[in-house]
Amino acid sequence: MSKKRRNSDRGRLRFLRKVLAVQTTYLEHYHEGIIKKWLWKTYIENTYFIEYRTFLDYLDINAKKEIKELEKKISQHEKEQP
Repeated sequence: MSKKRRNSDRGRLRFLRKVLAVQTTYLEHYHEGIIKKWLWKTYIENTYFIEYRTFLDYLDINAKKEIKELEKKISQHEKEQP
């Protein structure tokens, strides 16, 4: 695997960790009757510096699964390197 591709995987991993942090914050504060926009404005916007549309996109990503797969891929490639 080329160095450029490894860096790309690591960049994706950093992104997914941010997505997971946003999702965790959302789940910590969400309960019946809370409006997503209020939750974003109160807990997400000034912490993660993302827009509301991006917040909604982040909620649709299966970050835990992707992180697990990517960490496994990176680990395998590191073992292959001399």
